[in-house]
Amino acid sequence: MEKVITISICQQDTSLKEIITRLIRIGDHKLQTNYFHLSSSLSENPIVDVYAVSKHLLQSIVIDGIKRKPILVVEDEENNLQLDRENVFTICRNQRSIESFLKALVKSLENIKLLLPKGRTVKLTFTLPESKLELFEENSIKVKEQLSYRGALVLKKLFSRPGKVVEFKNFLNLGIKEESLPVYISTLRKTLKRVSPELEIKSHRSKGYSLNYGL
Repeated sequence: MEKVITISICQQDTSLKEIITRLIRIGDHKLQTNYFHLSSSLSENPIVDVYAVSKHLLQSIVIDGIKRKPILVVEDEENNLQLDRENVFTICRNQRSIESFLKALVKSLENIKLLLPKGRTVKLTFTLPESKLELFEENSIKVKEQLSYRGALVLKKLFSRPGKVVEFKNFLNLGIKEESLPVYISTLRKTLKRVSPELEIKSHRSKGYSLNYGL
């Protein structure tokens, strides 16, 4: 179980695929690749963080359905392409430039995804007034649970360091009273059990809590 960032690229985009497949990790996130096909009309996939396409293939793909997620247009020379879209970014075709962009993207993401065994993904999304926790299998939502915003903040701390102990002080810094923390943890345990029974919040006496899978 580990944090993951998902990039979607064209199945026929051979040169870009060669670069992306060399990028195994982005910081402490595993890079997961998702594919779409040439002549596709793209729609926003909730499991995808960024779309990437080579400039020479751009006119063969309809991107109007992507409005809230970044589209990375990769070209041989920087700043040759101008599109009146705030979510379109052009970048030079080299591994260092793409890696730098993805690292910056990771820092800006509020939502966190964890990659589970058998290709499943659990995603924590922050929205007001309620946040949500979703389990995906093959890009489809299988389970969806609502969370209070503060409960989601507690879970975010655990998602940020899967398998490792998060000390009590990190939760109290969220403005949660010490006597209220076990109540949030109890509620989150019940929620996780409904989403994926193998996900467990483990208590570490006098230390804190950890999010574990199948332990």
